[in-house]
Amino acid sequence: MLGRYRSCVDDRERVIVLRRKAMHYVSLYGLERSERLELSEMILRRDVTSWTELDEPQMLRVLDALEGFGLICHLLQIPVGGERPADAAH
Repeated sequence: MLGRYRSCVDDRERVIVLRRKAMHYVSLYGLERSERLELSEMILRRDVTSWTELDEPQMLRVLDALEGFGLICHLLQIPVGGERPADAAH
């Protein structure tokens, strides 16, 4: 029963954890701050000046897109931030 009630601190901490995970992906993918903000604006279809203004559902959408990009690179055997190998092009 108590598990149904969450404090504001729990919500903020959850968003911070999601943001850190997303930051890990953008650093892995080599995205600059301006690029990650532009990407966030495309995903969320709104102006984003900082990831700190995003709530949990918005951060989850950004994170889903970043994880999806990584999975597509894996499936296509493209190094993250790199070009597709010539032998896998067809």
